[in-house]
Amino acid sequence: MKTATWAGALLMLVLAQVAGAQAYPNKPIRWVIPLAPGGGSEFVGSTVAKKLTESLGQPVIIEHRPGSAGAVGTELIAKAAPDGYSLLQGQLAQMSIYPALHAKPLYDPLRDFAPISRLVFVTQILVVHPSLPVKSVKELVALVKSKPGSIHYGAVGYGSGAHLAMEWIKAATGINMVYVPFESTAATISALVTGNTSVYFAAAPGALPRVKSGKLRGIAVGSAKRSPDLPDIPTVAESGVPGFEYVIWYGLFAPAKTPKEIVERLSTEVVRILKDPETVRELASRGAEASPTTPDTFAKYLREDQERWKKVVK
Repeated sequence: MKTATWAGALLMLVLAQVAGAQAYPNKPIRWVIPLAPGGGSEFVGSTVAKKLTESLGQPVIIEHRPGSAGAVGTELIAKAAPDGYSLLQGQLAQMSIYPALHAKPLYDPLRDFAPISRLVFVTQILVVHPSLPVKSVKELVALVKSKPGSIHYGAVGYGSGAHLAMEWIKAATGINMVYVPFESTAATISALVTGNTSVYFAAAPGALPRVKSGKLRGIAVGSAKRSPDLPDIPTVAESGVPGFEYVIWYGLFAPAKTPKEIVERLSTEVVRILKDPETVRELASRGAEASPTTPDTFAKYLREDQERWKKVVK
């Protein structure tokens, strides 16, 4: 009798979970970006969230929660209720690099999150202020070597992708540039445009319009191949740093233990949105390449990416 009672209770729980997943969503969903407004992360998030609102029939609301290079907002979602109403737009810095930098991290990307889908790959452009008399990586290296410690580069927080990418270039070429940390992408680009810093590895969505308008000069891209949007700008690897590759990815995550049915529903909708030609064109116009995945494929990619950046950090 006792066994039957427990079996009945378990069946009711399963049925309740299934019913809840089928009714999902029945209220607004928050989409947390753990960075300040501005730059590529906001553009990508707002583009996909707007279309997800249409397909789910409930508002998907962007919420910026910056701090500690993204760790604050990321930890917030790691501890959120696993009900599908709190989602994280994670990226390279918070999900792949962060674990390699901290002996006691605030969260574990593999343990504390359920991957939904990768969203995009974003081209990174090595840009300089137009007043800097360089048009290539080799010219930048030569200039810095002639004025060691006098040229500054900006990036968002210690351990961010842009910070480590610049340190990679410094180590590979033996130059000495001074690092200036900023609180946000918008603040970093603003400082560069006004000439308060000279060099920055910027995400294409924020940098591309300024490069095309002449406010910034692009001297290289971080990807393994040249960008279709900037075919005349060489890669860092072909500019004298063999093996260099720095491309940011954005992905969508839910807290761990979110019901599988909800994760799969979200993944199906996001993948459909990212395969839509209109969305692909909209993202590509700002240097973002749509790159949807299944949850399992995304989880595998995350594990491999963490290992890749552990080696870079070491």
